[in-house]
Amino acid sequence: MKRWCFAAAALLVAAAGCKEKSQKSEHGAEAVADIEGMSAMPASIDAVLGAEVPALAHSELVDRAVTRMFLGDPGLKKEIEQLFAGCGFRPEKDIRTVLVGMDVDGAAVAGTERTILVASGELAEGKIASCVSKHMGQIGGALIERSVGGRTHYQADAPTGRQDIWFAFGSKSTVVVSSTPELLAEALGKTPRLADDAQLAALIDRARTREAAVWAAGKLPPEVGKGLASASGGQVAAPTAIFGDLAVDKGLRAEIGLQMASPEEAKKAVSLAKRQLELLAQIAQKWHLGLLVARIQVSAAEKMLLLQIALGEAELSQVLAPIDRPGAGQQTTAPLEQNQGAGDGERDAAPGGQAPVPEQRKAD
Repeated sequence: MKRWCFAAAALLVAAAGCKEKSQKSEHGAEAVADIEGMSAMPASIDAVLGAEVPALAHSELVDRAVTRMFLGDPGLKKEIEQLFAGCGFRPEKDIRTVLVGMDVDGAAVAGTERTILVASGELAEGKIASCVSKHMGQIGGALIERSVGGRTHYQADAPTGRQDIWFAFGSKSTVVVSSTPELLAEALGKTPRLADDAQLAALIDRARTREAAVWAAGKLPPEVGKGLASASGGQVAAPTAIFGDLAVDKGLRAEIGLQMASPEEAKKAVSLAKRQLELLAQIAQKWHLGLLVARIQVSAAEKMLLLQIALGEAELSQVLAPIDRPGAGQQTTAPLEQNQGAGDGERDAAPGGQAPVPEQRKAD
């Protein structure tokens, strides 16, 4: 999944800054109805993740997360930097929204990943086709075009060892990228839409709040639901769906909801989750993250188990400090949590004012 997402991102990187035009791709296709945003998600999609790029681009939280990702994969950082330089890409200006849809059930049957990405912004088909063609030629691949349903479908035919990508334009400002040509045809063809699924559409509406920079909603595969039920010791039945949203403007606000079998199951899950969080808060003190866990609120709303957290800017910086610490044996200037004592043997308090966990032996 990570490599496919990078390949899709690489295609979008190639979208901006290129000045060449492909007249054939812009004028050779017959006029068809626009397909944008969620309307590009076919009914086969089981889960959707959405992101508002400008909000993420100005988030300290996201900036830190990206930095950590690059530390773990310097090769990925180099590839992205090369593409940025080659096409003058400015994601915070050129891309407004990104949706990623996953067909988990279909992938299990087909034996191959079925993922789709829909991006909207300052995009032009001719520029994308030209720049992607140039990029593919540089790495030993090619860009293949064919007409499908009045649109030009492109295949970024990558050399051996790299992921092929298929893409087409749903409108003049929306590009649809797919891991398979069949899924791309579904997204831009006359097939049933994800919006026709009342359950999933309701979850998406709940997650896609105006403030959310990132949101997600989807059906839980049966094996995942059974795994969560098993982790509870069989005290609750398997949840069937999940949603979540994250706001990163002036701090952090996050919510995760699990759809349970009944309101009674949701209430039982609340009691179980509170007990688990109390234990987790004490364990998290080892990494100075007890404050973060202690701020998680648990409640039930009809069939939903809800976990929510809200942190101001100062609190968020305090919580992120341990994440910035380098590996063992290196020094750091990151501050400790505010509610810790000055002595090395003191830890942050667990929820409900419980006594702090005794100091554990430091790792060598």
